[in-house]
Amino acid sequence: MRNLLAGLAALVILFGVLGWVRTWYQVGTLPAEPGRFAFRVEFDPAKVGGDVTEAVRYVHSHLSKPGEEKTPEETK
Repeated sequence: MRNLLAGLAALVILFGVLGWVRTWYQVGTLPAEPGRFAFRVEFDPAKVGGDVTEAVRYVHSHLSKPGEEKTPEETK
């Protein structure tokens, strides 16, 4: 159980760091009443989707051997 929680925590941290570096989200402050703290988080789902698509294409191109790519007719 500890390993599962540690793995989950590692994934959350990885997502947080990777998202910050790739600018998937931005965190900013908002005006608030004295003694209070307000912040906002803005996500960019188009950026996340584009980066994931790019990563999948990159991995696929490096794992497939040259000349082995199937045409859409061959996959049916």
